[in-house]
Amino acid sequence: MEQPTFISIHTPKCAGSSVRSAIREHFGTMAFFDYGDGIGDPASPWNVDPLGQRDKAALHAAAVTNYQIVHGHFHPDKYDDVPNRRYITYMRDPVERALSHFFYWKSREPSNHSVWRYVCEYDVNFEEFCRLPSINRLYSGYFFAGFDLAKLSLVGFADRMDCFAEQMNKRFGLKLAVGQENRTVTPAYREAKSRWLDTPKTRAKLTDFFREDLELYSALRGRFA
Repeated sequence: MEQPTFISIHTPKCAGSSVRSAIREHFGTMAFFDYGDGIGDPASPWNVDPLGQRDKAALHAAAVTNYQIVHGHFHPDKYDDVPNRRYITYMRDPVERALSHFFYWKSREPSNHSVWRYVCEYDVNFEEFCRLPSINRLYSGYFFAGFDLAKLSLVGFADRMDCFAEQMNKRFGLKLAVGQENRTVTPAYREAKSRWLDTPKTRAKLTDFFREDLELYSALRGRFA
């Protein structure tokens, strides 16, 4: 049976380092990495003109003809013209993902990402961060907006990447050495996690912001976990 081309969508702060390393190790030069679209940035070309970007799917498919996997930060529709494709992705509880994202942005100089610049310029705190649509709807409103989730062949969850590796081997015969997510846990992160995520009342307040992403996450968790 012909080996499919994997379209591997990675949303930020979802086991990215371990997955990328495993893909490099297994696929080598047959892996194509695509991180340039700024999908979570409302000012990116994909979000300003999504239909125009989708019209270029044939060009993107032609560009990856000789690769076995395309991995990175992009909308899955970008590669909708790739023949014999299989969509895979990786997810993490949306509120937990947001906390990791917040600390990542706060620890670095912002890029040209419009929301990142806003967060740093206005010294946004975590609750304010969670109010931002590009954060609380990163799955449903950006990376998978308008995408038929039934097309997903496999979803790896950040807390159970061992299961993802087992399923990739069982279904596709691929032995990916995916380790546990490498999380940098600083004292400030531990304190924030205790305050925002480990306190039921406070966490419940935040989950109201993430309702749509939590519904998407829960549905996929029920299907693939």
